[in-house]
Amino acid sequence: YDMNNENFKAHMRYIAEHYADRTSVLAALSSLNPDKDAALIDKALATVETNNPGTTLVSDYKAKAKADKEKRERMKEGNPAPDFSFADAKGKMHSLKSFKGKIVLVDFWASWCGPCRQEIPNIKKYYEDYEGNKKIAFVSVSIDAKRTDWEKAMKEENMPWLQLLAPNGGKDIMDSYQFSGIPFIILIDQEGKIYKKYLRGESIKTTIEDALSGKKAAQPKAVGGMS
Repeated sequence: YDMNNENFKAHMRYIAEHYADRTSVLAALSSLNPDKDAALIDKALATVETNNPGTTLVSDYKAKAKADKEKRERMKEGNPAPDFSFADAKGKMHSLKSFKGKIVLVDFWASWCGPCRQEIPNIKKYYEDYEGNKKIAFVSVSIDAKRTDWEKAMKEENMPWLQLLAPNGGKDIMDSYQFSGIPFIILIDQEGKIYKKYLRGESIKTTIEDALSGKKAAQPKAVGGMS
């Protein structure tokens, strides 16, 4: 997967370098890393602006890029986790802020996601390890588009912790939490701050232990803007 991803980005860099005379290059720029490829992106934008005087395409691109960067910055470890409120299978609403004072492991998943289903036994094992510990809570948030698929998967997996369903196939929460791939497992500390993201396997247990021991999360850097 990583090799294919890098191959794709190499193609996008080639397009940005050799086809910046076309406004369609903006589609390629949006696939690049805004930090690592900053010089290439700036050069391509300057070319588009020079070749298309009076266009708002570049200013619109920069405005969106700035907004996206601010969202990513807000999701850095040590920053407050965005609140959410979703319903469980019985229709009862549960919000993240209601868990303040507890460490919360949140697993964003879906019934159709193979890696998500493979990760559930790990989460189940750690849930059993901490069952009865009032300092920690486990929450799974499905981004299934169909409620019936979610309910079927819950029955099959038999997950005893809190299960919630995000509306609209999870589009809003994916944007808020800035993830595109699942499972996206994140630990939130007692103060409601992002402790660590992209947890899998044994790192789940290790990170929980770090949080319970009082080890502090990384401090976020100041939010920067795009010129």
